Amino acid sequence: MEEERQRLEAEKNKYSPINVNEMYSAYKSNPARAHREYSGRYVKIMGSVVGTIESGADVVTTGVIQGNEYYSMVDSFINCYPKTEEAKSAIYNISMNQRIVVYGKIKKVGDLMGYYVDVDRFEW
Repeated sequence: MEEERQRLEAEKNKYSPINVNEMYSAYKSNPARAHREYSGRYVKIMGSVVGTIESGADVVTTGVIQGNEYYSMVDSFINCYPKTEEAKSAIYNISMNQRIVVYGKIKKVGDLMGYYVDVDRFEW
């Protein structure tokens, strides 16, 4: 029981918390620098808003709300690719325009399409 608790705690701590607005600013100011800074990192992305849910449940895109404006492609597009069964199942329980937390690894930052994230889980 103690080993399981320690394993879960270690898993939780591997994700660096980051606000979606920070990611937005980094991407808008310099995509190359954002790529260097974020690619390969395990992150807990807080404050993102669901923009699209693909009908095949294989991609969820999120963006950021600043003031009354929603920004997604190309402004702060976060492409979420669920990689675990937990993340794949969660897609059926989230809704468009819902604020979520994304846990995963940033694979890369593209010039036009923003961040690509392999998702371990979603929270709302």
